[in-house]
Amino acid sequence: MAYEPTVWKTGDIVSSEKLNKIENSIANTGILVVNVTPTVTKIENNTFFTNGTVDKTYDEMLEAYNAGKLVVVYAKFEYGSGPADVSAILMYDTYMGGEMNGNGLMFTGEAYFVSFSMSYNKEKISIFAKKVVLEN
Repeated sequence: MAYEPTVWKTGDIVSSEKLNKIENSIANTGILVVNVTPTVTKIENNTFFTNGTVDKTYDEMLEAYNAGKLVVVYAKFEYGSGPADVSAILMYDTYMGGEMNGNGLMFTGEAYFVSFSMSYNKEKISIFAKKVVLEN
């Protein structure tokens, strides 16, 4: 049975049935979201390196990747007056000894290149970030 999107109108009430429909659709789209909790969440300089705990195992990530799903990591940092979010799509890299790794950009009023890397025998994900200058 094909997914049929809800046509929302002004004044519609968000129900558990409609939310479950959205959640089930997302779960079946082929995306595995991995939430990362960085050990250090406060960005204090132009370059930082930290680790983060993840809510999925390396094996779960690799299984999803091998099944053709996108494996997306999501992390939140504090910078200045508020939070800064970053996400990246992880790829499986046999050259690097079987790491899951990916890169993303985080905007905090400034731009940061953020790299995620998780080895097969690790329980934490490595996070490296460096401030970048964007030119027009």
